[in-house]
Amino acid sequence: MKEKILACSTSFSDKRKTFYDPKALSDSNYKVENLKEKIYSLVKMDGCVFDSNETKCDFGMHLQDDNTIHFIELKGSDNNKGLMQLIETINNTKECYKGFNKKVRLIVSRAEAPRNLDQKLIDKIGVITDDIMNGKKKTFIKTNNTFTEYIK
Repeated sequence: MKEKILACSTSFSDKRKTFYDPKALSDSNYKVENLKEKIYSLVKMDGCVFDSNETKCDFGMHLQDDNTIHFIELKGSDNNKGLMQLIETINNTKECYKGFNKKVRLIVSRAEAPRNLDQKLIDKIGVITDDIMNGKKKTFIKTNNTFTEYIK
């Protein structure tokens, strides 16, 4: 699995870069603001690390000099399916990212009512990322249309 992740990684140091849904099924996007031009890698999970029959998120992103991995799912409107894709990817890559801080980004282009979010799936993300979710530390972010990650 580590070899696949390396083969599916592309490094960047751009000050600004935007990533879109690789299958163009949504208008959501993930922006990176990298004013210090640090090197980071984007891992194409969907269609490279994992084949089309597996449940997976779109991307993983990590800084070269940081033990943090961002799991990113760009979705149309099916929030709960997006949560499942994130959970499966985290579980299937846990040996590769052992010791990493895990952050989760679900970016949807069409919002669903918050009551439609499956709280059990959100809690599961909190458990597998060693995050309390309702406590002080919160790495799960769900946003509409665009999310900007600021690299410091």
